[in-house]
Amino acid sequence: MNSTLHQKAMLVKLSISQWSARKYDKDATKLVATQFNTDTRVGRYNKALVPKEATDPTAKIASEARLYHYKNTLPWGDDNFRLLPAANYMDYSQKMREFKSEFSSAASDFESKFPQYIQDAQSRLNGMFNPADYPPASEIGSFYSMEVTVLPLPTSEDFRVTMQESEVARIREDIEKHNKEAQEAAMQDLWKRLYVAVENMAERLSNKDNIFRDSLVGNISELCGLLPKMNITDDPELERMRREIEDKLCGYEPITLRKDMAQRTQAAQDAKAIMSNMVGYMVN
Repeated sequence: MNSTLHQKAMLVKLSISQWSARKYDKDATKLVATQFNTDTRVGRYNKALVPKEATDPTAKIASEARLYHYKNTLPWGDDNFRLLPAANYMDYSQKMREFKSEFSSAASDFESKFPQYIQDAQSRLNGMFNPADYPPASEIGSFYSMEVTVLPLPTSEDFRVTMQESEVARIREDIEKHNKEAQEAAMQDLWKRLYVAVENMAERLSNKDNIFRDSLVGNISELCGLLPKMNITDDPELERMRREIEDKLCGYEPITLRKDMAQRTQAAQDAKAIMSNMVGYMVN
C-alpha cells in the first residue's frame, strides 16, 4: 500500500435506519392462496401500514444520501466501510450533515403525525388492521437514524501484539496484501465509473433517434470535477484521461447535440475514441 495513503484517506460507513411500515399478513396470504387454490408459499401478502406518501420524505432523503455516499467514496473491502479521500472530506461531511438534518426533520414530522396515521389505518385497512403491527407512538422516533462512522485506515504498523516474530511478520504481510488489493480495486472503480459514463454517451449519441437527458453531459462533467479529489494514488494516466474527457466531451451543450447532427456525430466519435484508449486500463 502507498505508505502515505493512510494520510490521504479514511474509512467511512453510512448507516441509515427507518421504519419499514410494512407487515406480513398471514391471514391475508392464506385467503389469497385459498381463493386461487394454491400454496401459501407461492406468495406473501405484505400490507402497507401507513400510506406510501407518509414514508416517502424520509425514504427519498435516505436514497439521496446513499447515492451521494457511493459517488463520493470508493470501495474498500466488504464490511460496508468505504474509502473517503481526505481531499473530499470537507465537501462530503458538509453534505452528509445536510442530509442528516433533513432526515431528522422529516422523521420528526412523521413522528408527530404517527398517531393520526394509526387512526386512519383502522378504516383504510379495515379487517386487516391490527394495532399490534404498530410500535408505540412514543417509540417510533427511535426507528429513524442516519449516522456516518469515520475510522483511520489500518496499516501493518498498527498491528502490535506479543507473538512469535514470524507470526507477526506474516500477519503484517497479510494486512499489506489486503490493503494493496483494496487500493487497486478502489482505483479500478474510478476507471470503471469514467468508462461507463463515456460509454453511455457514445451509445446514446450514435443513433440519431435516441432520446437523452441533459444529464448525459452533466454526469460526465460532474465526474470529471470529482475525480481530482478521488484519485488517491495520484495516477497520472487517470488524470490525463480525465482532462481529455473534460476537453473533448464536457464542452458540448445537450440542446446543440439534439439539433446539430454534425456535432452529435463528432461527439459520438470522440467518445468512442476515448473508450478505445481506456480499454487497456480496465481490469476484467
